[in-house]
Amino acid sequence: MIAAARRRIGALSAALAAYVMVKFFGVIFLGQPREPALSRAHDAGFLERIGLIGLAVGCFALGLLPTYVIGGLRIVVTQLSGASLPSTTAPWWLLIPLPDRRASYSAPVFFIALTVVVVLTVLAVRRFYHHRVRRAPAWDCGLGARHRACKDTAEGFGQPIRNIFGAFFAMKRELPSPFDPAPRYRVTSR
Repeated sequence: MIAAARRRIGALSAALAAYVMVKFFGVIFLGQPREPALSRAHDAGFLERIGLIGLAVGCFALGLLPTYVIGGLRIVVTQLSGASLPSTTAPWWLLIPLPDRRASYSAPVFFIALTVVVVLTVLAVRRFYHHRVRRAPAWDCGLGARHRACKDTAEGFGQPIRNIFGAFFAMKRELPSPFDPAPRYRVTSR
């Protein structure tokens, strides 16, 4: 009975996660701003870009040189949790996730192999593909000619989640009527 309940909770969690990811995709990539001022609202400033570049460099370092990054995190894990990460005597280019296992992963070798495959693919396409490349503007899915008031917005994509979890939000929304000639949206904190 407990196993069945766990499966139901797992299935519900997976369904909710899938729903949230679809909504997240819609908000980020499909939502269109209705006001000109909102079209620039998502632009990151200089300091935000520096932070994002730092995170990207950290992800690249973790992927390419995982033993150094994990070694640098040992002291943080020990200070925060009291536990220690397993130590390994593997060379710098080899990651062995568990010292007792024989599995290993070499990120630099994988990166070099991937780079070689991409370069060879580009060279092969240039060498063997003799057709003329046609350049054209990307298809806009029919959205280019529509008025901005008819386009989906981030507000519309996020509305079902706000309705479900409305009790947890500390915001009060005032939405205009559909017949309002100059609609204004207002969000205030409770």
